[in-house]
Amino acid sequence: MKYPAERQVVVVVLALVLVVVVVVVVELEVVVVGVMVVVVVAEVVLVVVLLLMLVRVAAAIVAFAVPVVVAAKVLLVMGRMRV
Repeated sequence: MKYPAERQVVVVVLALVLVVVVVVVVELEVVVVGVMVVVVVAEVVLVVVLLLMLVRVAAAIVAFAVPVVVAAKVLLVMGRMRV
């Protein structure tokens, strides 16, 4: 062992590089998980908005259909009264 001090420095530097690489990979995984959470939340919001739009469309259909049904019943009753 001609240069033990230099070998220790190299080992310490390699260990630090390994620690930095592990920390960066873990942080990237955290970022990816965070992005996935944001995407899931956005999908849930989109589904809720679509359901609200569906409810509004259904309410509009009901609001249009109720007077038509009432008018049809009135016409039926008037037709029966004539006979």
